[in-house]
Amino acid sequence: MTGNLYADIILPLALKGTFTYSVPEHLAPDLKPGKRVVVQFGKKKLYTGIVVRIHNSRPDFEIIKEIAEIVDSAPLLNEEVLKYWEWMAGYYMCTPGEVMKAALPSSLYPESETIIEPDPSFDDFSSLDRPSAKLLSIIIRRKKIKPGNLPPVVDNRNSLKLINNLISCKAVIAGESLRNAPLKELEKYVVLAEKFTSNRIEDILTGLKSAPRQKEMLEKYLNITGYGSGKDIIPVRKTEFTGMEVALAALTHKNILRVVNLERRSVQRVTADAVEPEPLTGSQAVAYEEIKSQYSSGKRIFLINGVTSSGKTQLYIHLIKEMLKEGKQVLYLLPEIALTRQIIDRLKKYFGESTAVYHSRITARERNAIIRGITESDPEKRIKLLLGARSSVLLPFRNPGLIIVDEEHDGSYKQHDPSPRYNARDAAIMLAHFCNAVTILGSATPSIESYFNARAGKYGYVELRERFGKVNLPEIIVVNTREAYRKKLMVSHFSPQLIELIDEALANGEQVLLFRNRRGFSSYLECGECGWIPVCTQCAVNLTYHREQKRAVCHYCGISVPVPAKCPLCGSFSIETRGFGTEKIEDEIKLLFPQARVARMDQDTTRKADSFNKIIEDLESGRTDILTGTQMISKGLDIENLTVVGILNADSLLNYPDFRAHERAFQMMSQVSGRAGRRNKQGKVVIQVSDPYHRIIQYVMRNDYKAFYLHQAEERKTFNYPPFCRLIRITVKHKKKNILDQMAGILGQRLREYFGKRVLGPEYPHVSKIQLWYNKEILIKIEKEKPVIKAKEHIMNAIESIGNEKGSSSLRIAVDVDPY
Repeated sequence: MTGNLYADIILPLALKGTFTYSVPEHLAPDLKPGKRVVVQFGKKKLYTGIVVRIHNSRPDFEIIKEIAEIVDSAPLLNEEVLKYWEWMAGYYMCTPGEVMKAALPSSLYPESETIIEPDPSFDDFSSLDRPSAKLLSIIIRRKKIKPGNLPPVVDNRNSLKLINNLISCKAVIAGESLRNAPLKELEKYVVLAEKFTSNRIEDILTGLKSAPRQKEMLEKYLNITGYGSGKDIIPVRKTEFTGMEVALAALTHKNILRVVNLERRSVQRVTADAVEPEPLTGSQAVAYEEIKSQYSSGKRIFLINGVTSSGKTQLYIHLIKEMLKEGKQVLYLLPEIALTRQIIDRLKKYFGESTAVYHSRITARERNAIIRGITESDPEKRIKLLLGARSSVLLPFRNPGLIIVDEEHDGSYKQHDPSPRYNARDAAIMLAHFCNAVTILGSATPSIESYFNARAGKYGYVELRERFGKVNLPEIIVVNTREAYRKKLMVSHFSPQLIELIDEALANGEQVLLFRNRRGFSSYLECGECGWIPVCTQCAVNLTYHREQKRAVCHYCGISVPVPAKCPLCGSFSIETRGFGTEKIEDEIKLLFPQARVARMDQDTTRKADSFNKIIEDLESGRTDILTGTQMISKGLDIENLTVVGILNADSLLNYPDFRAHERAFQMMSQVSGRAGRRNKQGKVVIQVSDPYHRIIQYVMRNDYKAFYLHQAEERKTFNYPPFCRLIRITVKHKKKNILDQMAGILGQRLREYFGKRVLGPEYPHVSKIQLWYNKEILIKIEKEKPVIKAKEHIMNAIESIGNEKGSSSLRIAVDVDPY
């Protein structure tokens, strides 16, 4: 390409489209799509962006800014990932910058910060007033400083105003500074100065008797590394070395230890030698051959519908092994961070150090290291198998060959806020499409959409109908709680049948799982005299009572208040709890079975980094007899000794105002039930519900997915819901209810001008106010055969036109494609 060159660049901003910059002649030979560059945006601000396209079509602007510098020596994103990001921005109706921000850690696209430094030519100090002179002396002493690091007030004068005064006097210079994070980070490591023999080590330790701290330091080093094991390099930051800097310096001076700068080892890699996976059983081997056969006939997306404990993971392992042999990368998606440890323990046996882990709880350094690993140009050093949660589907893989979406039905794969509001399952399919890779969707209870596509022949389809080892599926016992309460048979929230089974399991040394999909102690508090209920001051919801915290908490905005000793309305001391959550179950089960070791797994108990692993380890090792929890416990847990599962208040799953409520209820109850009896003994599941003859309960009892699907598909076709149409939800927010009503009404009317009766709303949702923002929703149904690109254009035009309306300046509008 000759002549003047221009580059279209993605900037990490929620602004429409890309931005075009001219390419300076000296940068042109090194510039390639996918590389990070530094550019000026606005008058002074510097941003790190990503080059999408290089061309010689000059934009119709008078002034075109130049690219300031190129950050990368090799492209961070390849052509396939750039196309994938472009698709995501278009499909989910967001900006390329929002996709970039979701995909990469912020340290890889830093923005500039204002730096204040003294002007060396300034000498008219007498012209400054006392506060300005004081501030200038601070700046001169520090040489370069950020405004935020200056004292906010000097002699009762605002520092920012004083800075502006100094700038106008030409006493200081305000500039922009940006430091890009290198893709390779260095860290200090401790090593032996030379390879000493064992006898020489003994002599050195003897010689250090008069220097006990140095001897202690060397002994710690030898104990940590296991000298002679080949793992003789450890980071200086190791906590065991805290406070031993002087001893380390002395040992370095004596040429016993030395400190070297090496590439930081931040990736959570599995450290184990790989072994061959066990051969597949009969039904697994049949499924494996069926996948290979359908692949040969052109299928690239497969749905594996396997009952719980049928060995889907073992099938995945053999497919991963085949793909790694071809030198391809594999992405293994899981819906919950809690599942990663158990899966890692299985994968590490077979793939050793080629596995890494990526999720929201790893540090920024570890995220950078993951990106270095998956984009590594040397195939030997590249991360080959990445186990990750939802966001890992956005990462810039070099050559993915296989993407596995385990528990593909799970709602956790859907990103709600912020934008892009993507579904990781659907995004994985498109990533595989752009990279010519294979997608495996696995579930015991597939989503209606995936099963619909498989029946239509769009996906390959494989079934695993029996459990590994031919273990029977659990026996389902349904308890009519309405009758049990009427006859006064219930003990708190537990039926006699459930109590009997728990007692029997504990007597046999077995374990129990109790499921309630609501955290906290009780749903809300209420005054027994006047009916007063504490509500959130920022959201339109009742506060949930958490007894451990002794506070009432809003689960939407996080606000919490102490529980009042008496009612603020009538003065009564009769403050009572209503409803129940996991905290109350834990409390009451301890009273019923005081000898049992009880644990709880929900958002409140898993806030710390390693809390997931600790709870699961205790369950696996038998240190926990009864585990209570929310939906976290329904996914992927494989506990050998767990034989009894209790599902408390199944009505809350069934009676929710959402067209997917029955689908989610069936999936949740089936998945939780599948945790029972996964080895030698048939498990038992107690479902407590007020209507035991409910259609969904009957499907769960029979484990009849096909009948459940046919019923749901018929209903959705009748009322025109997915998979028979596309849904786009528009949420309009404002802090003033009257303005929201007005603007949402105008937007709904403009959408009806094109979409007609396909537009539902605007209506207030179940929770009409969150964090002081009132919100209304508009739902648009678009037929599958209609051109969705044209529909999205009309939606965006209607939204942009609202910006011209009086009072719309503080309006927030969010578009969610495939919202449920």
